[in-house]
Amino acid sequence: MISSLFPRFSFSAETFFTGEFCGSNVLNATQNVGHLHLVRRGPVTMEHEDGSSITATEPTIIFYPRPYTHRVVVRSGTQAELVCANVLFKEAPSNPFALALPSYFAIPLREAQDIGAVVDLLYAEAFTAPRRNPFPVARSQRFVMDRLCDVLVFQLIRYAVNASIVQAGVLAGFTDNGIARALNAIHEDPAHNWNLEKLASLASMSRSKFAERFHSLVGITPAKYVADWRLGMAEQLLRQNISVKKAPDQDSVELRS
Repeated sequence: MISSLFPRFSFSAETFFTGEFCGSNVLNATQNVGHLHLVRRGPVTMEHEDGSSITATEPTIIFYPRPYTHRVVVRSGTQAELVCANVLFKEAPSNPFALALPSYFAIPLREAQDIGAVVDLLYAEAFTAPRRNPFPVARSQRFVMDRLCDVLVFQLIRYAVNASIVQAGVLAGFTDNGIARALNAIHEDPAHNWNLEKLASLASMSRSKFAERFHSLVGITPAKYVADWRLGMAEQLLRQNISVKKAPDQDSVELRS
């Protein structure tokens, strides 16, 4: 499960707009910050610097996992209802959630009914609370919306994995059940003396097939992945002022066939 990544990599959402919108507004690329837009009522167009665009004419989620300049446009004479949030991916630029996802993608809610329940809760908080204007937002209301956006981002990541729209990287590894089992084992017990035979067995593959499949999806060899994961955990523990002696052993990082 991709949840095994969360002890090391995380994200947090911060709602910055809820309500009716008309006109246009540019959201510039800011370091480590993506954007989440929930279109409750359109049409809304997201215009990009390369000339491409996304137009939502029905309830739609539009997600920019990484910094990506775009203009939110609602044509003159119309109004749209939006919920917009910044999404900060921590441990950037190595955060696999941000790196493995497309630069942006849009999901009409009718195509992702399992996400609809969280969106309904978010809309209820944003639009049926005592206020309807974008500002000010009560602190408790903002907190609830931010946490619901966190849940929604997790669901979007899971949607991307299940739909196989992730790029090379650890998230792509989770699209293969066998590789996913091996990844979860590494994440759950990084100090274990992993070798190619053990990981291939978990994946129900031969060693050669496992090594080839792992590299094609994740982009690096199993040995390097284990080494990088251990090193990343050690660095995280150091930042948390935890003794290096309590971190996973860094002496044995090579996978033996």
